[in-house]
Order: sequence, then C-alpha cells, then structure tokens
Amino acid sequence: MTLDASSEVITPEDQEVSFSNSEEAIILGMSPMPEPPSDPTNRLAQAAGAIALGRRLFFDSRLSQGNVASCASCHNPLEGWADGRPLAQGLALGDRNTPSLANSSYQRWFGWTGASATLWQQIIRAITNPHEMGGTPVAVAELLETDTIYSATFKDVLADAYGRSIDHSVGSLNEPKAKLVAAAKAIAAFVATLSYGCAPFDRFVDGLRTSSAGEQEAISSSAKRGLKIFIGKGRCNTCHYGPLFSDREFHDLKVPGRDGKFSDDTGRYLGLEQLAADGFGPNSDFSDSKDSEIGNLINYTKKLPENVGQFRTPSLRNVSLTAPYMHAGQYTSLLAVLDHYSEMADAMVLNHSDEGVLVPLFLTISEKNDLISFLESLTDYRLESGANLACEIRK
Repeated sequence: MTLDASSEVITPEDQEVSFSNSEEAIILGMSPMPEPPSDPTNRLAQAAGAIALGRRLFFDSRLSQGNVASCASCHNPLEGWADGRPLAQGLALGDRNTPSLANSSYQRWFGWTGASATLWQQIIRAITNPHEMGGTPVAVAELLETDTIYSATFKDVLADAYGRSIDHSVGSLNEPKAKLVAAAKAIAAFVATLSYGCAPFDRFVDGLRTSSAGEQEAISSSAKRGLKIFIGKGRCNTCHYGPLFSDREFHDLKVPGRDGKFSDDTGRYLGLEQLAADGFGPNSDFSDSKDSEIGNLINYTKKLPENVGQFRTPSLRNVSLTAPYMHAGQYTSLLAVLDHYSEMADAMVLNHSDEGVLVPLFLTISEKNDLISFLESLTDYRLESGANLACEIRK
C-alpha cells in the first residue's frame, strides 16, 4: 500500500489497547488493596502506642548482638523495605534474598519457606537468629528495662492491651521470653502499617470501574499490553493473582542456585520442620488466640516430599524496587526473570516436584518490555518517593 505525505502511520505502540469483558472482570479483581487483615494472635496489633513503640524498636540496633544490626539493616524503607542485595547481610552473610516487608501483613506465611505463621513469630526468628541479629530474650528484656523511653512506655502499652494487671497468657511479663514476644508483637504492629496500594495501576483500575477516561490513562499503552499478556499468554496471574498479586503459597520455579547448579536449599520442606519446632507459634502459649485460624491450620500442616525446593510466591506490588529477584537473588533484573519464564533454558528440574503450570512462554522482546512496563506500574508512588502522602484510591 502506498501512503501519501499526509497519511499517518500507526505503529503497534500507538494503537489503543482494549480489554474483553472477561479480561476486565479479572482486572477489576486486582485492585484496590483491601484493609490489612487483623491478627487475633497479637493483641498489640493496631494499637497506636504499640505501633509507635514498634517503630522505634524496628530501627534500634541494640536488639542485636554487639548493637550492629537493626530490622532496618535488611529492611530499608529506601530500598522498598528490602536491602537491594542478592543475599541478606546481618551479623553474617545469609543464604537467601531479603523479602520486602511492604504489604507483608497480607501474607499467610512468612519468610521464603513459611517457617513462621505470624509476623511477630518471624520477627522473633530474625532477632534471635545468630546469622541475622543474634539477640537473646535476656538482652531484649534488659533493653526494655534500662532504656529511659522504653521503660516509660512499655508497661503502659502492655497494660492497654492486656489489662491493668499486665497479666499475660504465659505468666509474668518479667519473664525475658515474654518480653521478647511483646517487643516482637509491637514491631509487628508497626510492620502491619506498611500497606502500599496506591500505584498507577490502581488508578487505572479505578478508571475502569468508574468509566473515567482520564484515570484509564494512568498507565501507558505498553503497560496495558503487558497486562493483557500477564492475564493471557503469560498466565502470570495463575500464582500472582488478586490485589496482592500472590497466591500466598509455595512453588518450585525450577530456578538454579546462585552458582547455576542445583541448590541444596530444601525450601518449604525445611520451613515446615522449623515451623513445627518453633516454640513461638500462633498455637503456642505466647499466642493471644491459640485457636485462631492460622493456629489451627498449623496442626494439619505436614511436610511432604513435593515441598522440597518450593518457595513462597512473593507479591509483585512494588517489584520494580526490590531487585535482585528469587529466593537467593539469582536474577539481577526483571528482564532476567522473564528470560527464565520465557525460555526456561536454565531450569533445574527436580524429580520430586512437577509444577505443571510452568512451561516455556516464548515471549518476544517486545512482549517482555511490555510486561516490564506493566510490572513497573505496580509501584506505589509513596514508596517510590518516600513521601508521606494520602492515598486517593477508592476502597
């Protein structure tokens, strides 16, 4: 066909992107973020005094052995509440990547392997792990007793939650373990406030829901094409679905170890062993609701051979801020992750587990770029800028 000088050539990048009714129904289920779920096992959750106490403890390196590492050492707000490293660096170099704490309160299990079933249990693991912070119940109790600010507020926070007698289900709060638990629950109350659901994608979905043409332009044409691939050819929403973009479960993605060889990290299999052996679980005497849903679920959770090599599905919200990726930081960029899913040339296939949904996608360069544009549209502007701004996305 011959075009005259006045003809306008419309490239695929310029074409309007539309969605079918079935696609739109899926998209409408991906936003907005709901309110963070409550944690019946933690009576300090959502208490203003506990949140303030937990925020101060989160940034306090005195919780660690030698006063060298705080929670924020690995969960930096300027790094999307992660650390930007392939492997976590606490008192020693870890063997897994640091997950972001943003929106972590929406998860069902915590850590890459689900070795903890509540936020406060996971925080205790981090504080006491000799490779992370190396703290002890006695040291944490002494800090709470001797620091002027902590000693003045700690008992009031507990009294407001547990009653003026300051009785606790495990006995006297003078016990170091009980004080460690209370400190972890206060930190968990703060971490639960790290809810981020104000991304350009959320504005786009709001525009679809309200037929607002202006809001529907909140993401680029490339991001819209990436969204179609995400819920279509890529089948990414098989595991990354809903407002959290996660099924909150565990899968073997056949990624190699950091050296490109088979990894000896047994993943969820080891996590279930650690969960069963942990004395601070939601069904323990330290829980404020031993018969909670998650506490009861643990009683029926058993490790199976297929759990070897499985790791928790992370949320994709704010994923552009938290490279490198996968449980050991194997991939340095989103493009490298998409290369794995596209060709699966580096896949390490283990005989004990078969993730049937994982098949090569054979994505083109253009499709990969569009998917990356979509994933970048999931970044909350407050987390990216560090600004304390209001979220105007309708719930």
